[in-house]
Amino acid sequence: MSTTRVVLACLSALILNCHVPRMEAQAYCEEHQRNESVCPWCNADYVSELGICPEHGWQEAFCFRCHADLEPGFRAQGDWCVEHALPESQCDACGAQVPKLDLASNLPIETACPSVASVIVLPNVETAEKVGIQVAPVIWMDHGRHIEVPARTDHDQNHYVQVRARIAGLVTDVQVDLGQWVEAGNVIAMMESSAVAEWSAEYHVVRSHASLQEQKYKQDQRLWEQGLLAERDFLETENAWREATAALEGQRRVLTNHGMDMDLIEREGRPIVAIRAPLSGKVVSRAAVRGLFVAANEALFALADTQRMWLWLDVPRRDVQYLKKGLVVRYGIGLKVVESQVDWISSEIDSHTQTLRARAVLDNPEGLIRAGDYGRVELVLEEQAGLSVPKDAVQWEGCCQIVFTPDGNNRFKPVKVSILHEDQDAYLVAADLSAEAQVVTTGSFLLKTELMKESIGAGCCQAESGH
Repeated sequence: MSTTRVVLACLSALILNCHVPRMEAQAYCEEHQRNESVCPWCNADYVSELGICPEHGWQEAFCFRCHADLEPGFRAQGDWCVEHALPESQCDACGAQVPKLDLASNLPIETACPSVASVIVLPNVETAEKVGIQVAPVIWMDHGRHIEVPARTDHDQNHYVQVRARIAGLVTDVQVDLGQWVEAGNVIAMMESSAVAEWSAEYHVVRSHASLQEQKYKQDQRLWEQGLLAERDFLETENAWREATAALEGQRRVLTNHGMDMDLIEREGRPIVAIRAPLSGKVVSRAAVRGLFVAANEALFALADTQRMWLWLDVPRRDVQYLKKGLVVRYGIGLKVVESQVDWISSEIDSHTQTLRARAVLDNPEGLIRAGDYGRVELVLEEQAGLSVPKDAVQWEGCCQIVFTPDGNNRFKPVKVSILHEDQDAYLVAADLSAEAQVVTTGSFLLKTELMKESIGAGCCQAESGH
């Protein structure tokens, strides 16, 4: 064997037996196109480890707004909204809602968080001041998912009436004014009419004829009872009297139906039309004045019971999916808010405005709500209650969201919180905190760092366990 071949053989042996470090291959999820260690569909431990996304309310591992590289996985699951380029389960436009958390006991949903068994202890109060520890109170508050929709107030149409002239005539008297409360049946105006004068004259003729027939009937009845009048003649008299009585009643009904005051006609023979209030309410409109000649069916007054008002809601089509009877409606009048509920929903979307009309009834005992007022109202879709804490008080320590509460002058205890809702500067949380508790705001990150066994500065504090 030549020298060259021997050298090559030795080199080959060295290469084959040489130890070269190799990277351990990670299992890859072909279905969701991710490493299995970070695939939320295949690795439940990974999902639990990340917890909830404090910004968007979804499980962090599935939060598409934070992890856009999850798109292939959502597509593979058939959970993809092509129109809005989001997972359908997280697409607000398609009606997705952030999952609700259990608020029954106002305690965190998961209680197994090792950090809550520790206490951060500073050497003294001066150290707390030196590192800039500041605290703020928590606030118990109600909060709900809501939408705003345009609305308009109106009179309760079940307690509203327009008073119109039944016949043409001259207004001779007006007995009420705007804003005045009237009871049902009260006379509110008087009219005279030539047509009524004719009916009144005819009434007097019919009444006289009926009176004569009544007298003749009584006379013939006595004669018939004494046997001095044939029964046939008596029956004819009785029939004539009944016809005259019916004619009188018919004429009286014509007059009363047109609002005539029968007492004045009977006493004075004056053809006066009395206009009466059909229901109890406030005079909200008045067109009648003395000396005004009005046509038949012309509006004279409008009466309304303003103690209850209607609120018309025009719900945009995109929000119709949330609308249902019983939803809480909040209508603001200055600094006051009136609450009611949706009690009626239209079955037809307006083709021009693409809105669906709904209605609520508002109590208005003080008369502050006026008809015809336009504005925006709040529709409460979901009620939530919890503690409001400043955003900079909440820290993620690798297991859960926590806040720090003072436990003495230089001791701080971590408390687990579950985020329910995000506002501009605060979180609504469920936590084992009293409504009078305080939480660390400035300095909370430093306390979290020490909790995670990292020094705040040259060992100025320590973490105690078992507290």
